[in-house]
Amino acid sequence: MLVTRTGGEYRGSGYLVAPGLVLTARHVIAGASRIRVRFDADRPGESMRAGVPVWTDERVDVAVVSVPSLPGEAVEPAVFGFVGERDAPLKCSVVGFPRFSLRHDSPVPGRPVTSYRDSHHAFGECAPASNRREGTLSVLFGPRETPRSPRPGPPGEPVPHSPWSGMSGAAVWSGDHIIGLISEHRPSDGSGHLTASRVDRWAEQLAPDGLRALEDLLGIPLAPGMLTDVGLPPGPAPADGLRVHVVATAEPRSAPGTAWHGGAEISVGRHSYLLYEGLLGEWSSADHGALLRQARALNLASSGRGARRHVWLRQVVAYRGTESAEVARAALQREHDLLTELGGVPGLPRVTQFLGQGDGRTTTLAVEWPSGPRGDTPCETLADAYGDGPEPLDPWRVGRLFEGLAGLCTALERLHRARVSHRLIQPSTVLLHRDGKLALRDLGLAACVPRRGESGTTVPAPEQSRRGQDLPGPRTDVYQTAALAHLYVTGHLPHAGTPLPLASTRYALPERLRAAVDAALSPSPTSRPPLHALRAGLRAARITR
Repeated sequence: MLVTRTGGEYRGSGYLVAPGLVLTARHVIAGASRIRVRFDADRPGESMRAGVPVWTDERVDVAVVSVPSLPGEAVEPAVFGFVGERDAPLKCSVVGFPRFSLRHDSPVPGRPVTSYRDSHHAFGECAPASNRREGTLSVLFGPRETPRSPRPGPPGEPVPHSPWSGMSGAAVWSGDHIIGLISEHRPSDGSGHLTASRVDRWAEQLAPDGLRALEDLLGIPLAPGMLTDVGLPPGPAPADGLRVHVVATAEPRSAPGTAWHGGAEISVGRHSYLLYEGLLGEWSSADHGALLRQARALNLASSGRGARRHVWLRQVVAYRGTESAEVARAALQREHDLLTELGGVPGLPRVTQFLGQGDGRTTTLAVEWPSGPRGDTPCETLADAYGDGPEPLDPWRVGRLFEGLAGLCTALERLHRARVSHRLIQPSTVLLHRDGKLALRDLGLAACVPRRGESGTTVPAPEQSRRGQDLPGPRTDVYQTAALAHLYVTGHLPHAGTPLPLASTRYALPERLRAAVDAALSPSPTSRPPLHALRAGLRAARITR
């Protein structure tokens, strides 16, 4: 990719993963207002196309760029894979346009010497268990693939810090599956070591709505359980995986209104908010008709209701009157109406502001985010406080958690009486109050029509997969609540199909609790108990070790 920003032109790589959609690294196109994507450079089928970013996320360093499709162009959709943590290297390959592949044409009398960057096909190995905490993939290349030093560029072009500059955004292949995107070369790791954004960690690192938008764009689920384990393939990626590597150019791009980023101060009507970095995200709707945003924030008002309180902000900016833009706007409106109707039920969020901007295209919903123990910081989510595994909690904290989950069941029952279900209960959407009580960050998918294959959760019930026979609904909430109990007792989420019973754990759990949680994790929604039965079982917790 050729990227033009203030100060010059830069390069990156990418891959055409579906008709009209190029997958690359976010930092390659960051700050771009004009993107040109070049296919098959200097080949008979070369084409240059304008690109538009339609989805980006800084946490995973991934972006999707939309490009025009050519008449009759056939693109086989990319397949993504899961890397299991095995004590053995995994063979992989990468094709991109690094700095060290810079070439110069042979001099021709009367013509200036021209330079170009050729493709580089590198074969290496991934270390599956490296960078577990960071959630990235470690890609190692042997001496044959490792550059010695940067080659000189055209006069006036700044010398890059890494000879791998320009390789960012290249797909990492294992067999015929994409398992990552090159994101960085750290000099301290050595010249033959690159870091990649890891596909099988996107589901846990992305915000639920952002994950759902990416899955809708790509047309595939990205939860690890839905990806193919690439195992130990016998060789590198097939040659036909090289057909659509791209080059692009970009310049700074301005977004509507104030950009959302950590530390930014934004205005919504009469309110001003300071945005926090954690959980912040913005992405385009599936048909690119709207920009969707979310952030944890501090209300900067010095007096009045909500002054200096923390909130959970979500916003829809509709560019065009497309179907997905209207669906997103209507969902935010519907959630506001539901919360107003429910009127301050304990465990459910309370609306602090709802505003449809005067421009007729921006809708914003703010709900209260409880304060933490000190009072001047927002309370933690379960993911913040306890993580997502893999270590189980100690008995005291598990007992306290079960009591909190029992209270959460009461809030969910009230939601079900309003004929809706949450369906997005996971560690990042459950808030831990200073007194140990639990609350829901928002209403999850309650404002959306249930559908098979609905995505976005890291704790999917069987009926939420594309293979599910039943529609998600209230019993999905039963499953997800029990799955949190299972996660923090065992250190891992329940396995698809028939999960191991809690009796197999190291804790001495009351029989009533074990039976309630095990039944709630039944693959069949109709076999799960109602919420009040799960609540009663959770309140029976008296745990010893």
